[in-house]
Amino acid sequence: MRHRLNASVVFVAAFLALLSCCLQPAHAIGLPSWLGGEIPKTSSKTVTALTQPITPAAVTPITAAPLASDPSLPDWVIAIQQNPELARQNGAIVDTQRGSITLRFYEQEAPITVANFKRLAAKDFYNVPGMKFHRVVENFVVQTGDPTGTGFGGSKETIPLEAKNKLVHDTLGVVSMARGPLPDSATSQFYMTLAKQVSLDGKYAIFGEVVQGLEVLHQIKQGDKVYGVRLTTVPTTPEAAATLQDRKAFAKALDEQTKLAKRETKSAEKLAEQEAKRQQQEAFQRREEEQRMATHQAKVRANETAKQLAQQAKASSVQTSSTTSNPWWKVF
Repeated sequence: MRHRLNASVVFVAAFLALLSCCLQPAHAIGLPSWLGGEIPKTSSKTVTALTQPITPAAVTPITAAPLASDPSLPDWVIAIQQNPELARQNGAIVDTQRGSITLRFYEQEAPITVANFKRLAAKDFYNVPGMKFHRVVENFVVQTGDPTGTGFGGSKETIPLEAKNKLVHDTLGVVSMARGPLPDSATSQFYMTLAKQVSLDGKYAIFGEVVQGLEVLHQIKQGDKVYGVRLTTVPTTPEAAATLQDRKAFAKALDEQTKLAKRETKSAEKLAEQEAKRQQQEAFQRREEEQRMATHQAKVRANETAKQLAQQAKASSVQTSSTTSNPWWKVF
């Protein structure tokens, strides 16, 4: 009797639930439209987005976590920072006729400048036959980045000056953007310092440093060819970075080498000067000796001439005297 009562209660509850569902509209319980439900309204933006064709660029697979970008940066900079492939490439290799120079970017300090360099390098802007070091000033900078090779060319896009940071031209191997008279006129030309250049601080955007190839940088001459620029990944872990060149240590060694070369040059110049003085003194002594000999010979010749003249005068005097003392009429 008890089991029959429970079954009756369950049957009544199920019947009431089914009755409540039938009394509700179809869309309230998620039924399709062909069963009486309504299609939820979609905004115009959603419809537009759904109807636009999907391009291959829009479905680029994400293989790495994008960088955290500053929302105040231009959209094209953020796009480059969030591109997985470009995000991993934190440096570049500049291939020259004297060897390769590896750069490491300062993306946190100069995000726009680095993004611009990546954008140009990614589309092979620097890989043209006319690219060369069009400006090389000893103990100052080497400059390239102009596809015309004249120093008056560049890319079409200009970028704002990013110099309000703590980066300085403290030694050789500092990489900065060159520009025209206006602050926001940099395009594609860049330079690398050959020594400390405090006069450039705050005026040009520093965006990297040389981490390999400082000896190549030191050998660059004006007109040397640039074969191209390749983006690369520079090691950042302490263990891997230990193999990178220390610019200040290299600069110190180079400075000592330069000082030694100057001392050797100065010593050689001093020896050459002493030798020149010695040769000059010997030449002077030879001239004096020659003059003394010439004077002596002149005196000897003069004495001999005077002696001959005296003898001739004496002989003439004797002959005259003899003729006077014995006139002709006394001879006969």
